[in-house]
Amino acid sequence: TRGTVYEKYQTVFAREAKADEPPISSPPYVFEQVPKKATDMIVMTNTLDHQFVQAKKKFLANHEECESSTAPDSKKKSVKAPKSKFKTYAPVNQRVVAVTMTPQRLSYLDDKLTDGWDRTVFGFEIRPYDVISTPKFDMSGILTTMRREEFFLAYAAPMDRSQEDVLEKLGKDFEKAKLYCKYRSVFARAAVLGETITTICNDGRPETTNTAKKGDFVVKNKTTAGEEYILTKEKFEVRYLELDEQPNEFPLDYNKEYCPIGQVFAVEMTAARMTAMGWHRDGYFAPAWGGFMICVENDYIVMPPTGPTEVYRIARTEFFDTYELQKKKKI
Repeated sequence: TRGTVYEKYQTVFAREAKADEPPISSPPYVFEQVPKKATDMIVMTNTLDHQFVQAKKKFLANHEECESSTAPDSKKKSVKAPKSKFKTYAPVNQRVVAVTMTPQRLSYLDDKLTDGWDRTVFGFEIRPYDVISTPKFDMSGILTTMRREEFFLAYAAPMDRSQEDVLEKLGKDFEKAKLYCKYRSVFARAAVLGETITTICNDGRPETTNTAKKGDFVVKNKTTAGEEYILTKEKFEVRYLELDEQPNEFPLDYNKEYCPIGQVFAVEMTAARMTAMGWHRDGYFAPAWGGFMICVENDYIVMPPTGPTEVYRIARTEFFDTYELQKKKKI
């Protein structure tokens, strides 16, 4: 399986292990770690809900101490370092190759690894959509498993291109691009301030991550993947209208269905266009809402007809599940 490259950006708190430290057992790990004085570090995530032990030499090679005693948490607030001599550290050049363990991948392993396979890696129980990773520059078989939510609070895809780069590279293609309209209805709800949504399409790879601001909406597509994403109130209102007749059943957390009224110019990312972007099979760019967005060969990059102010990716499967070519009106 071809993995995706991610870079760690989440700061952590850490201190040197002391003599006679008690064993550390932090869910979801199913084993205890026994720290050793002078050679180990006690590491704590900046959300203060997870501790683990790491060799001091390895930790200091991959982190540098921060001057501040606080670190930003996943909701952009400030978390004060805990007591007991914890210091704040930032990651340095930590890139991993990661794979999302979709139900299909787990079933494949169940079929292939029959002897002693119990869905655990180094004492960590693997659940559907957990993320398994290995260091990009040291792919020596060392595997780390993390819950999906935890992984995407700590890692993001390194961005190769900005919005301006993509618009410049594809400018001539968009001048000749065809206009598509979205035809499949969606479910939507008011976003919870500060909630984080990771969009995962049919290919199982995270497309982007976004954190809700005041007034935002969370949209859920009616596709096989049922992918979710965040839109600002302004964008939502020009792309969707509430249906007059609502269905009797809704997905969990949703209570309204909307009709799409949005249009986009779409450019297929052929192998030639991917090469022109400097990408090989896949690449990353910065979406308008920040963070990262993946683009895979044969996906579509689209632009609203309001002008060259924003571009974003729609995975190929989801594109044809939700969009159709705009029909020309007969005169």
